[in-house]
Amino acid sequence: TPKKTTGKDDKLQAARDAAEYKETLTEAEKQKQRDAIDLEFDTRQAILDARKDSSQKELDQAKLDFDKQKEEIRRGYEDLKDEKIKKAKQLFNANPKNKKKLFNPASVDTSYTKAEIDENNAKNAANEQEYNQKVTDIRNKQNESERASIQSYLKEYGTYEEKKVALTEEAEDKIKKINESGDFTDADKE
Repeated sequence: TPKKTTGKDDKLQAARDAAEYKETLTEAEKQKQRDAIDLEFDTRQAILDARKDSSQKELDQAKLDFDKQKEEIRRGYEDLKDEKIKKAKQLFNANPKNKKKLFNPASVDTSYTKAEIDENNAKNAANEQEYNQKVTDIRNKQNESERASIQSYLKEYGTYEEKKVALTEEAEDKIKKINESGDFTDADKE
């Protein structure tokens, strides 16, 4: 025989069902927003993949990587609050005294601890530092490439004085690279 329920039990079950439905809708909306951001990242990546290699492409790729990492950090930080609510709900439901009560997510303290804030700030700072270093490296590589092109042009087509300066700079560059790498066997070959 089915268990008889009271009107109070029916109301409690209806309230639980409504709360669960609201939670499901909230989660679905959050996932929808995340999917839209991921789609935007995928679109940017596809556009980058279609472009010819260039310094600007490298800079744009570094920016996309930075934005993706920043979003990942933001999501992790946001998910901390959801985890706190989830754990509180599990504890609430496990307590026999709460059998006839309804869990209220608003009652959970979801504020961030100092350690959580510090960790989030450190992750964001590291991401930004990595991005800035990539940009610096790309620009240095670009400048070096332009400088080598100019030297090559001047060696070939410059005046006597320009050729002399270009050859001197090229030799200095080679010496600098050898000194930085510590590989003196390259010097013996040249």
